[in-house]
Amino acid sequence: MRQTSVARQVDAVRGGAGGPFNPKTLGDLKVWLDATDVAGTGTNLASGTVVTSWKDKSDYKYHATGIGNPVLSHTAMNGKPGFLLNGTMTFFGEVFSNTGTAVTAFAVARVDSTSGGAGRIVSLGSAGDDVMLYVGVPLLAYVGNIRSYRQGYKSSKGIPAFNTPFYASSVFDGTDSTVYVNGIAGTTVAAGGGAFNMSQYGIGGHAGRWDFLIGGVSEVLVYNASLSTTDRQTIETYLATKWGI
Repeated sequence: MRQTSVARQVDAVRGGAGGPFNPKTLGDLKVWLDATDVAGTGTNLASGTVVTSWKDKSDYKYHATGIGNPVLSHTAMNGKPGFLLNGTMTFFGEVFSNTGTAVTAFAVARVDSTSGGAGRIVSLGSAGDDVMLYVGVPLLAYVGNIRSYRQGYKSSKGIPAFNTPFYASSVFDGTDSTVYVNGIAGTTVAAGGGAFNMSQYGIGGHAGRWDFLIGGVSEVLVYNASLSTTDRQTIETYLATKWGI
């Protein structure tokens, strides 16, 4: 039986009687990358390991290939595992598909510098249709801007500060898109026209292999749906609790 929203929130925060919260319970989870379980075996790789494949824990197994020798650090994100990316290190999933009109993406990340330009945290798409969470123009001296983007339409929200972990989500509902940072909504904008033509994804870089992130990434979740407010908040509670944000 599908859990109620209250039960999911309790599991997310406390790992209730049903065990730790599982993001797969909320629908069509296409990609799930988790830096606490890089190999997807339940036992993490050693800190300092150069990772050539970040295993997708969703049922689709769209594994991400490491480019530029990304190294796992067990203390990258609030003393927890993650990948610190220097503008050349990144991950790419060469096979990915969403041809619908809705998608929801989540990421636990940090931004360490604006010198990477429009560095991508999560990029979904093809050569002609790119949907993403990315780093925009800095708003203040120590605060950057996270944007959700498609076809020139940008929803924006500021991050807490450089070198500070946060969780972000991007919801495309077929009409509009909204980005959230630490659960707080940015602007809502038109989402661009028609169905997606997604065939690949990038983590820490554009799916076309440019605009690399200077910062870090610890977890990524991508759903082939526009999650409800309750379900989005359930995932955000899970991420905030797990990563100490």
